[in-house]
Amino acid sequence: MTNLTIKDIVQAIPFDDAFKVYILESIDVLDLDRKSSIERIMWDLYDLILTLKYEENVQVALEDAKIAEIKPEINDAFYAAIRERTQQEMLKEHSEKNSYIDLALTRNRLQKVIGEKQTSSSS
Repeated sequence: MTNLTIKDIVQAIPFDDAFKVYILESIDVLDLDRKSSIERIMWDLYDLILTLKYEENVQVALEDAKIAEIKPEINDAFYAAIRERTQQEMLKEHSEKNSYIDLALTRNRLQKVIGEKQTSSSS
């Protein structure tokens, strides 16, 4: 699995897009304690979602094997393959939503810069 950043985690969690933008904008300006708390919460939530999706994928794999009337070899490789597939699904979902969030963040940051320049120009 690739190394995820807090930005990746926030974007992968199924929050409203506006809330994601709010978190991503806010996290850079928070004091260290609050930033650490938010990051810990986001990581815990991501791990919970990943675990739930993993468990769901295990059940689906077992049901698919039963329907196909095959008996999969239930071993470490079986679970590792499902964990890898689950992580790939999470990353795919993240990348599909990523461009909208990046555009919204960029737009908000540009608006702030333009607002700051207008404020300093009128002073």
